[in-house]
Amino acid sequence: PPVYPQPVSPAEALNSAVLCNTRSNMLFSARLCVAAVCYGIHKGGSLPLQQQQQYVPSSLFKKLLYLIPRLLPESRRTSADPEEEGPCRLWSSVTDENHTWRKTALHLWRHAALQQLKQIPQYQLCFSEWLDKELRVRRSEDILSDSERQEHQQWVCLELYLTLPEEQGGCGGDMRRLCSHLLNAVLDQHLSLNLEQTGADTCSPDILSRLQEFVYEMEVTSLPGGRGHSSDLCDFLFETLSQRCSYSRTSASVGISTELSLHTWNRVLLALPAVLLFKVKAEGGKTTLDCSKLIEHVNEHQRNVCFPASVLPCCITGHFLKGLLCASVRCGRPAEEVNRCWSQMSGCCPLLVVSAAHWWQQLSSPLFSLWGRLRDGEPPPEQLQLLTDGQRWACR
Repeated sequence: PPVYPQPVSPAEALNSAVLCNTRSNMLFSARLCVAAVCYGIHKGGSLPLQQQQQYVPSSLFKKLLYLIPRLLPESRRTSADPEEEGPCRLWSSVTDENHTWRKTALHLWRHAALQQLKQIPQYQLCFSEWLDKELRVRRSEDILSDSERQEHQQWVCLELYLTLPEEQGGCGGDMRRLCSHLLNAVLDQHLSLNLEQTGADTCSPDILSRLQEFVYEMEVTSLPGGRGHSSDLCDFLFETLSQRCSYSRTSASVGISTELSLHTWNRVLLALPAVLLFKVKAEGGKTTLDCSKLIEHVNEHQRNVCFPASVLPCCITGHFLKGLLCASVRCGRPAEEVNRCWSQMSGCCPLLVVSAAHWWQQLSSPLFSLWGRLRDGEPPPEQLQLLTDGQRWACR
């Protein structure tokens, strides 16, 4: 539990001591929170709603909102009407030896008093708070299996928080907002871990998988010019990084913070569709690629974390080139579009061109194979073939 610089209330101290990160901790916390909330409703049941809040700690109530749907899948189904039984009956279910804690929890979950408290802002568990709790779970000690955790997270994201109004802690039906929460949560967690803990046993891989699913869904179902179109997603990704780097610049250790942000960003970037890094523009009956955002990103951010010096990492270079090839097939003349973009990068983004030349021996085979699959055996674009010719000349 954290050490507070000043005294805190007993409820807050109890909340910080009660963890939800392992199977045993979740079961203990669920029992405690069910008993505490039932007792609070029992004690304040005859009082006005405002006064009831004195008996039900919001921190334990929020923990209950996190735990019950996670531990009891049947609670995820929306009941027709909340149960109107009195608070005395609710408390008796806690003390009755014939009632299991699961039965009592479901009874509480459907009780009218709990539903009323959920309408009060301080008792609402917003999406960012849910993500924070979920990312603290130790995967190896989770009460849920991998498939159960996937099912639960998809339900929480798509059925609970996506449609929930923003003022109630949800995303207001905006899938991009939901993805923004997921992306920032993953980045925040990576930054909060020590460098030696980068592979720590957390649910970060699961949340990253959910982000992949929803980004792919937006990409596949997007309509030209509509919200969620690939151009919109491209802006979303680069705007998110730009905002995070601007936050880093305000910190005391600017260089270290920015470098950590970019290394973390690169790990996430490699898990997302490379095609999203390029905008596809339709003007005057012609479809072209806009790589200005990528060029700006490399020149402003990636150049600051190059290792070895003056060269982008091989995986990042390959991801950018993969995105270029995949995005080009949406244009009328893909090879010409690749050549045009590469010529533009030669003048405006020499770091990417130099990096491609540096790593070309490793990158050429998978990229040419990708191009062959995309274009049914068509020869590679001239500008990329020049990289191969240059490498052969240098190795003579």
